[in-house]
Amino acid sequence: MTKNHGITIPYRHPDGTTRNYIPDFFGREDRVLYEMKGRHDEVDEAKWSAAQEYCDRMGWGFVVMLSPEL
Repeated sequence: MTKNHGITIPYRHPDGTTRNYIPDFFGREDRVLYEMKGRHDEVDEAKWSAAQEYCDRMGWGFVVMLSPEL
């Protein structure tokens, strides 16, 4: 399911503010959040750290798929 999955994860942006992150996909059957990225930076690292903590609490997986073609 794409970003219409309704999952919003708060994270601490590098500028110190709290913002929300919406992962790209949620696999309902395998209970995994997926993020597709072509390149990443410190903001993405903050989002992914929060997402991993969230998934750990939920008992879900979290997968980042990096591809320079995206």
